[in-house]
Amino acid sequence: MLILVGSLFGSSISTPLTHFRPFKKSQLPESFFQCLCRESKGHPEKAVCIQNFNKSGSVWAGDANNDGVDEFIVDAGDLPGTEGPSWELIQLRGKNWVSLACLEPDEGCEPLWNSLHARFDILPLARDGYHDLRIEVDRCLKWDGHHYVDYDDSDYHGLNQVWFDAKDSREAELFWKIRYSGEDVIQFQPLWFPVSEEEFSRPLRHYLGLPVRVIEFPKLPCESLRDPVQGLNWVSFCRAGVWGVRGDHAFLLVPRPSYLGAVRLELRGDSLYIYGEVDEDADARPITYDRRTGELRYQREDP
Repeated sequence: MLILVGSLFGSSISTPLTHFRPFKKSQLPESFFQCLCRESKGHPEKAVCIQNFNKSGSVWAGDANNDGVDEFIVDAGDLPGTEGPSWELIQLRGKNWVSLACLEPDEGCEPLWNSLHARFDILPLARDGYHDLRIEVDRCLKWDGHHYVDYDDSDYHGLNQVWFDAKDSREAELFWKIRYSGEDVIQFQPLWFPVSEEEFSRPLRHYLGLPVRVIEFPKLPCESLRDPVQGLNWVSFCRAGVWGVRGDHAFLLVPRPSYLGAVRLELRGDSLYIYGEVDEDADARPITYDRRTGELRYQREDP
C-alpha cells in the first residue's frame, strides 16, 4: 500500500539560509590570481589562466566564517566536464589568498567541487567557526580544521528540515538524504511535491504528462512505467533520480542510482525493480521497492 504523506516538514523556513552572491570579476585584486592560477592546478601560464577566467569564469562571494570578510567560490573558466565546471573556495589570510578546497586526492576528499548550477548556500551549522556549505542541491561540505570536505552520511541526518522548502521539488534530493542517507534498507514514505499549472512544460507533458518541476530539469525522462495498481507513473530521469508521478504531484523514490540514472524499470508482483547501467565495475543488482510494505532495499540477493 502506497502511503500518501503530505508536506511532512511544513513550508515555513525558520532560519533563512545565507547564499553566496554573484561578484564582479573586475573587482578582484591582482593578488587573487596568484592562488587561482597556481602551478599546482596545472595551468601552463598565468596569462592563459586569467584569460580563461575573464572569458568564461565566474565568482561568488559569501562570508563562510563570520569574520566580516568574504570568501570567494570561483569557476576558473576551464572547459567543464559532464558534471559541470570545477569550483573552489578561496580565502584571504593576511596578505595571501589560499584555497580552502582539498587539494590532495590522497587526503580522502575531492580536490575541487563540480556543479552544473551555481547555487551555494551557507548553512546555520558551524565547526570551528566555519559554516557548513551546500553545493547546488544535495551536496554538503563541512570544515575539518584545514579545508572543506564532503559530509558523511550521518551529517545529513543532523540537518534541520525546517531550513528547507518542502514545497519545492528542487529540494527533494536533500530531503531524501536527511531522512535516509546511509541506510541500505529503508521504510520509505513519499514526500509529495505540488506543481502549479504555470510550471507545466509542453514537451514533457506531451511525453508523459509530466510537470516540469518533477525534475531534475533540464534533464529529460529516460524511462517510464505505468503502475495501474498505484495509479501513477514511475519515471527515471537521465543522470537523475526515480520519481512517482500522480497528476500534479510527485515524490522522489530514489536519487540517481548510477552515473546514467536508472536505465530500466520493472514491476514484478508487489515490487518495483530499478536498474542502473551495468559495466565491469558496477553492481548489477537492482534497487527494489515493495509497493505493499513500503520497504526500499539497496542491497539484496540476486533475483
